[in-house]
Amino acid sequence: MKKILYIAIAVYVLLLTGCKYESYNNNYYYYGSKGNNNIGDKKIEGALPGVFSISDDEKVCFSKGNLQATYNGTGYDWGFAANQWDYIGDAPGNTTMKNQSSGDVVDLFGWTARGMYDDKVKEYGINISTVPEAYGVDPNDECCDWGETIDSEGTWRILTIDEWNYLFKNNKYRNGGYVCGHRCVVLVPDSWDADIPIAGSYDEESWAVAEAAGAVCLLSAEWRESYGVHVWNQGYYWSSSPNGVYAYYLLFDSTGVYRDLFFSRIYGLSVRLVAPLE
Repeated sequence: MKKILYIAIAVYVLLLTGCKYESYNNNYYYYGSKGNNNIGDKKIEGALPGVFSISDDEKVCFSKGNLQATYNGTGYDWGFAANQWDYIGDAPGNTTMKNQSSGDVVDLFGWTARGMYDDKVKEYGINISTVPEAYGVDPNDECCDWGETIDSEGTWRILTIDEWNYLFKNNKYRNGGYVCGHRCVVLVPDSWDADIPIAGSYDEESWAVAEAAGAVCLLSAEWRESYGVHVWNQGYYWSSSPNGVYAYYLLFDSTGVYRDLFFSRIYGLSVRLVAPLE
């Protein structure tokens, strides 16, 4: 009953915000060679090989997994999930934010205004406060640069809401796919080898083939409020775009993608970095 109530509230919020909804399109036929993950002659460590258009004139490649922060006993080590299907969900450290043990991993982050803290832990959204002011409430706020957690050279960033919308509008993507048993959306790059099958469900062997050809898996990795993680089999990914005191995010479930949604910045959502290609 409680879950039904949560879902009813979520539907009401979606209708109230006037979001745009698009069902999945299962027609995905691409021809040509697969992309690469190079910027000029520079190899991008942690990047996947697929090349994706996010506007009429800009292309990116995705990181090999969602962003993660691993507690080392005194602070956090930042990196990417080892596999695209890996996530922490309703487990330490998403649920032990103030009582972390060495090795606990956070992968749901609050949307925090750039320069909000000298403390880089809170700067990048490792924060269980439910007070909006703790994340910034200026409509002109810029998002913290999660890409800086990986390097300081500007290699990585997150997408704006317009870029997320462009990607999903122009990309052919899969309805209710599973990768290694985990619900997700599978995106195929601008160029795709027509001989590689696209399936609704992948095991490790078949996913290794698709991934090597450039496929990207966006996970249904849930969302966090304070210490609690809500498990609704949906995917929530932050954009870098503020909307008043809120911020825009991407939401998808088993039937499609909801566009132009915004959430309170206090909520912990997934972060997936991209590397712009020259």
